[in-house]
Amino acid sequence: MEVNITPTTDQKTRKKIRNTAEWKRNQQKKIRYSPHTLPVYPTCGHKTNAFQCTSITMTEIKEFHSKFYETKEKVVQDNFILKYCKTVPIKRKRPKNDRHTQKVFQAQFFVLTLQKTILPVCKKAFMDILCITRRRIDTVTRNFFNTSLPPKENRGGDRKLVMNRAQRDSVMKFINKFKAIESHYCRGHSSRLYLSSTLNIRLMWKMYMKENINFPVKESYFRLIFNTEYNIGFGTPRTDVCSTCLQLTEKIKRCNDQDTKARLLTEKKVHKMKAEAFYQILREPEEGVVIFSFDCQKNQVLPKVPDQQAYYSRQIYMFNFTVVRGTSKSKLNPNTVTCFCWTENEYDKSSNEIASCIHHVLNSSNFTDIHTIKLMCDGCAGQNKNTTLISMCCNWLAKQNVISKTEVVFPVRGHSFIPPDRVFGHIEVECKKKEIILEPQEYLHIFSKYGTVLKVGKDVEIYDWKTETSKFIRPPGQWHFVFSKMKRMIITKNSKGVVLVRGEGVYNSNIGMGKPITKKARNIINMKPTKIPIRNVVSSNKKTDVNNLLTAHYGNEWKNDPGLIFYKFVIEGDEIPGYVEEDNILCERHAIEDEINVAV
Repeated sequence: MEVNITPTTDQKTRKKIRNTAEWKRNQQKKIRYSPHTLPVYPTCGHKTNAFQCTSITMTEIKEFHSKFYETKEKVVQDNFILKYCKTVPIKRKRPKNDRHTQKVFQAQFFVLTLQKTILPVCKKAFMDILCITRRRIDTVTRNFFNTSLPPKENRGGDRKLVMNRAQRDSVMKFINKFKAIESHYCRGHSSRLYLSSTLNIRLMWKMYMKENINFPVKESYFRLIFNTEYNIGFGTPRTDVCSTCLQLTEKIKRCNDQDTKARLLTEKKVHKMKAEAFYQILREPEEGVVIFSFDCQKNQVLPKVPDQQAYYSRQIYMFNFTVVRGTSKSKLNPNTVTCFCWTENEYDKSSNEIASCIHHVLNSSNFTDIHTIKLMCDGCAGQNKNTTLISMCCNWLAKQNVISKTEVVFPVRGHSFIPPDRVFGHIEVECKKKEIILEPQEYLHIFSKYGTVLKVGKDVEIYDWKTETSKFIRPPGQWHFVFSKMKRMIITKNSKGVVLVRGEGVYNSNIGMGKPITKKARNIINMKPTKIPIRNVVSSNKKTDVNNLLTAHYGNEWKNDPGLIFYKFVIEGDEIPGYVEEDNILCERHAIEDEINVAV
């Protein structure tokens, strides 16, 4: 999604900003304006209305001294001196001789007490309490009396910044005109934005020089502002881009008729507003509402080897279906992320597996003070999968006493970037670091760092929801709304226990009517899907390819390797004794590797 570019307000810029506080000369300044001795109790003995030096306690002296040295900067300390100092002009000038300059002002000094009152003290007592010299006090008071301006630092500093202010503002105004996009799939809470892959800093500088003849700058100066004021990168060529956005963009480029072009621009704007409306629902928490977003990760291959033959070979797939509880701003951790994992030889990746995993999440979750469940789909599931999911939700809601409404929300196609995609981003980064992955447990070990891993078939039972849906639910073409055009499906239960389904074509409307979607003489609560057992079904062609790949990489005797026992089980189709124990052995091995990495 395109966003406006603005200068960064924190230290996270494109290039690391130099830390001037760590410079040697600045460290010396800090030492110079730090206390070198303890404060001294006044020895002048003044106890008059003009000077009440002896009325101050040692506790007040220490407190006043510590406040002065809270900040070890000269300008701040000079302002502190002026705060408790008063300069008045001398009315009667009576010089003793001609050798000394006549005084034009007189300074009066005060100390803050614990009761937040000020006591007048003499100059020497003021010096002893703050541990500063007479010369520093005279310089600060004299400059203030002559100019009536607060102290400022005239030593060092960036003098060119003021001189080049016009050029700097012109460059930043030019950069702010560009539109950037957020990180694809929202992988991580990255503050960096990305410009088009066709741009670079040099090209942008040339564009600036053509547009801004009155404020020319060098390329090095343009690069400095770009790197130190913004957190912007340049993206790679885009993939998986919304088809509607691309089509409308190309039509707008080639359109010469102004009326048609205006209509296309409006259509594109409405399309993006719909996408933003989906993200608004996903972003904003509501009281009494819990949000679940789910998606399937790209299939992970087994075995993952650097062999060139693997590129042309069929491999066993590892499936990861991830469910995240919370909004898009919620933290991702094993308490909010659940990864349902299985391999291709165990189950398919169909509507039955998806519906069964969601059903497990709903049954195992604690819904105290919750009345509404929102399910945010990945946007890529077909009508068949969505129908099975909705029928499962209807059956689940019919058996609930606390939850009164379940809402299934579909994103705009091409704009379905949801929290599970951030989890997949973290996983893929770690998988790329591993050159070889042979066993499913190695993937599970990576998944467990970012969520709670549940093994489908072992921790989660799979049921045939698809068959039950065909028995109890009417085909989508016979529903009271057009299924394919709906963005929200609201499932409710009336006072008689009848489950009603309402479809809404937009995200912010509630104008539809809820009606049953079950067949005649069918009650949704009576759905009882049968359990689907684990099967070892892999195509013969894939088995041949896997066998050839392992033979080429490990030799003809690869079946005798204990680390490859999973593939022997898949190819031969027989249960191998001791395979379950391999999981524990592998986990122990990963634990040892983690301890070694931490130690290093």
